[in-house]
Amino acid sequence: MEEIKWLESKKEWKGLKSIGMEEKTIIRGEERKKEYRYYISSLKEDIELFSRSVRGHWSVESMHWHLDVTFKEDANKTIDK
Repeated sequence: MEEIKWLESKKEWKGLKSIGMEEKTIIRGEERKKEYRYYISSLKEDIELFSRSVRGHWSVESMHWHLDVTFKEDANKTIDK
């Protein structure tokens, strides 16, 4: 949504144009659970672009998780963070 006048702290995020929500359904056996994630964005209201951006974000995050779990990247003290 681009209607964000109600957001009191919107001036704290330079370029903020919209807020998006992702609804995710997780199914494990017979159990169904819904999760909701909210995003602040500099994108105009465009559901297709928002969907691609969210999927792209989580594909990168899952790669970072894999690097940390498999190679213990976060524990590596030789990397200058």
